[in-house]
Amino acid sequence: QANVPTPLAGKASISARIISTVTNKPLVDTAIRLAPINRNLIGNEPIFLLNEATSPGARTDANGNVLIANVDPQEYVMIVSSDMGTHAVVTESEDKAKIWLLESGKVLNIGEIRVKYP
Repeated sequence: QANVPTPLAGKASISARIISTVTNKPLVDTAIRLAPINRNLIGNEPIFLLNEATSPGARTDANGNVLIANVDPQEYVMIVSSDMGTHAVVTESEDKAKIWLLESGKVLNIGEIRVKYP
């Protein structure tokens, strides 16, 4: 994505292009959410919780691009969501969610993400 604005002071942003591995096409007008990671509950194991009301997110455009701007800098898992409540977690391996660290004042462009959805 070109011309991604710098985040507000003390905030971070993430951009990506989301492709379905089922159709091999971009996901259009699809909700993408960030679920914050908490490492303080069980040892240092990462735990994430998607809160439909408060988890940051945005919708993909006609080319599958998404920008989630001005979020708190921390670790997140990315989740693809339908309006019907179906979710797919972006993974780095079969059963392991991919964790991204968003840093204050920076835009993390993660490029093309392929996800098994819908």
